[in-house]
Amino acid sequence: MGALQFFNPGTLPGVLLLEDIIAGRAASNPRNKQIAGIFKEAGLIEKYGSGIVRVHLTMLQAGAPAPLFEPMAHSFKVTLFPVDNGGVSGGVSGGVNGGVNGLLSHVQGFPGQNAGEISQTLGLPRRTVEPRIKELKSEGLIEFRGAPRTGGYYVCFS
Repeated sequence: MGALQFFNPGTLPGVLLLEDIIAGRAASNPRNKQIAGIFKEAGLIEKYGSGIVRVHLTMLQAGAPAPLFEPMAHSFKVTLFPVDNGGVSGGVSGGVNGGVNGLLSHVQGFPGQNAGEISQTLGLPRRTVEPRIKELKSEGLIEFRGAPRTGGYYVCFS
């Protein structure tokens, strides 16, 4: 099964940045407040502005690579990638490898986050994130750049 893509006409509202949305640093700004209010009243949405974060976390927690969110000139594209379980033996290693691959996708999409920020953004315990970071570093796939308190992880392009 291949990737699944969704397109939404229109751009992100205002001056919202995708990185700020996923990191939880951006307040919701619905384009159509009346429609958002109707969906909220009907119980079809939990809270305003939680969709992108929930999709991101749900995919990573399922062991899938991080979804790709692409703001475009006049639309917004979301690509969801399947979980590769690899059968019975792949179920266990697929979950572990999926988590590592998900973390790699996250670092690629959100460079410069430190372990604490990655843990918070993904909604995973730091004790889960740190061994995955260590594995990716040992494989030469990511590196830490900057000062210990203010630096973060970046994908290596070698």
